[in-house]
Amino acid sequence: MNNLGQIHEQLQDEWSRLQNQWQNTASQWNDISRQRFEREFMNGYEEVIYTTMKQMDNLTQVLAQISKQIP
Repeated sequence: MNNLGQIHEQLQDEWSRLQNQWQNTASQWNDISRQRFEREFMNGYEEVIYTTMKQMDNLTQVLAQISKQIP
């Protein structure tokens, strides 16, 4: 696995870990402040993380194509 693939895997693992921790925290913290935090931060992170991972996949494919063309 190339370095970019390792970074992608690490990002995915850390995001899963954060989501699990957030679920544990959210189950015990149920007030308007939690809802605001979730709306303003956690929900925004999800979109950024998934977009980043998708772009990393795209970049990996482009780099693989380039490496095939280089003798």
